[in-house]
Amino acid sequence: MATMGILRQRMVEPLTSHRAVAAFVVAVVFTLTSTLSVVFRLIAVRIKRRKLGPEDYAILAAQVPFFGLDIISTI
Repeated sequence: MATMGILRQRMVEPLTSHRAVAAFVVAVVFTLTSTLSVVFRLIAVRIKRRKLGPEDYAILAAQVPFFGLDIISTI
């Protein structure tokens, strides 16, 4: 039971170390960069008036687990 208390205490600990802040910033920047690149690609596909191809669907499918990993890593 003591281990559970330590884990809970560490989970709610604020971002106080420089490494924690740096990791959080990197995660946010990479998430924004990848999301913007996918959005811009979809806009380009729409401007060219072509249908989404398998590679576009693969990019969208890969984005979902990326968001999940990013959320888990920042918690």
